[in-house]
Amino acid sequence: IEIAEPDTLNCLVNQITLDASGTSGGGNLTFDWVSQNGFPVTNSQTPNPTVFNPDSLTLIVTNEDNGCTDSLKIEIIQDIEKPVADAGNPANLTCTDTCLTLDGSASMPMNLLDFEWSGGNIKSGENTSNPMVNLDGNYELIVTNTQNFCKDTAEVSIGIDTISPTAIIILPVGDTLTCAFNQLLLDGSSSVGQSIDYQWFGNGLLANDVQIVPLNLPGEYTLIVEDGINGCIDSTKVNIEQDTLSPTADAGLPIELDCGFPEYVLAQTTDSLANEIYEW
Repeated sequence: IEIAEPDTLNCLVNQITLDASGTSGGGNLTFDWVSQNGFPVTNSQTPNPTVFNPDSLTLIVTNEDNGCTDSLKIEIIQDIEKPVADAGNPANLTCTDTCLTLDGSASMPMNLLDFEWSGGNIKSGENTSNPMVNLDGNYELIVTNTQNFCKDTAEVSIGIDTISPTAIIILPVGDTLTCAFNQLLLDGSSSVGQSIDYQWFGNGLLANDVQIVPLNLPGEYTLIVEDGINGCIDSTKVNIEQDTLSPTADAGLPIELDCGFPEYVLAQTTDSLANEIYEW
């Protein structure tokens, strides 16, 4: 008896036709295939039956001319073990990460898999373990074992976080440098965002990672805030004025008191200025 090596049942091959046509012997030969587990065998009285289940089959060949028989057992193997698809961890598109690389490399068995991704917008690598995407949404991964053609699926969600922070400058002691206030403060601590990074620019000012900065020069000052989570930025500006014009003191002309003018009222003789304070 001669039986060709059978194929393996798998997720693609759901039936196998056996081949005992190479069996030789004189006389009129008959064939009888018997399933050990009682599974159906199509065309069981021929050299080429069809089976559908993993099984142990015995082929009995009889020479009808002399009644002699021979037998041979063969095993039908089935491999329908599914692979394991792993689409990786969820992530967010941000102002700095406008494209993301998905990660299916934890799928198993890695060296026997074909990859197919769908969903969102796949820029490149649709049939690799690490495609690049640039749109939020749900992405589905289908992996196929190239040996048994079994499949598994997994999904990963890609979100989007492009909410910009809000840059806010507060001037706790005003926006004008004067003789009384020759140093002012710029306060950015009320800015809104996640894990904010601060950058200050202006007339002689360059500061990073501080919320409050002092200044003593007039000019335009800019605060740039960056969200430390999504990389989005916002900025705002403020103009600092300077008023250090001194008043002019004038006590008037000298006067000589005498018996005719025993007293005299001193007074300023220049035009009055707003918010003047006099001290004699």
